[in-house]
Amino acid sequence: DYLENIKGIIKASKIIEEEEFIKTLKLATIDPLTGLYNRQYFFDFVRAKIRKKEKFCVAFFDLDGFKRYNDKEGHQAGDLILQEFAFMLKKEFYSENDIVGRYGGDEFILCLTGLDKGTAKIRLDKFREYIQEQFLAIKITVSIGVCEYPYDAKDLQDIIAKADELLYRVKEFGGNKVFRLRTVSFSYYSEGPVQPKEVSVVGDFNNWDRKSGLMSYVKEENKWIKTLLLKPGNYRYKFLIDSNFWEVDKNSVQFTDDGFGGKCSLVTVLEK
Repeated sequence: DYLENIKGIIKASKIIEEEEFIKTLKLATIDPLTGLYNRQYFFDFVRAKIRKKEKFCVAFFDLDGFKRYNDKEGHQAGDLILQEFAFMLKKEFYSENDIVGRYGGDEFILCLTGLDKGTAKIRLDKFREYIQEQFLAIKITVSIGVCEYPYDAKDLQDIIAKADELLYRVKEFGGNKVFRLRTVSFSYYSEGPVQPKEVSVVGDFNNWDRKSGLMSYVKEENKWIKTLLLKPGNYRYKFLIDSNFWEVDKNSVQFTDDGFGGKCSLVTVLEK
């Protein structure tokens, strides 16, 4: 009466049975095809963990070869594959503290609580191999990108973006792999008597941006250092000294053409 007649917040209110109300709530949080949680519920679950400052990993899944199979066999057959994959995903990973969901289409999402990305990768790799075996006859595999909070990302948007980027890097490498961000350290030693005022490591990994590549000077070791989180792949890079002079990394074992008549150092980031 207060909400409807006095405040006017509710219009045309209706009394329904508790069972029907619970069913309505479920429809708002569950993907109807797979029975997994939908994207919005998953996001709310992850936000709650961020507020509690819990450590967790988010993994993105994409079915390799699904579009080909769906186009050839039809949407009903494709839906059965999505339902079967969802069942296996939930059976393997769902728990009181973990959650699996459908992101959309043939993409799925998982949150693993209390795990670092190295441990998560081991579990995910075993699941990837299991999917390869189960779907061998129809040539469907799964690509997975995994991101760790708070080491790799600081908020939900960043977590989702980085896990998604890793997933599509897997697709670029042919699919059927698990990728995570790798920690790569760069060091620069000044051979001159006077230390530079500023050193940046710039390359393909930061769009050759000086500010994002600024290095820190460690006086005790007489060197400049920078640690970056990189996706697997090959990256060209150089050191920019005092925003004016370019130098290759003399410790690098790989070099390539910089496109301007000179050379760049080359770093290869592997997912072992």
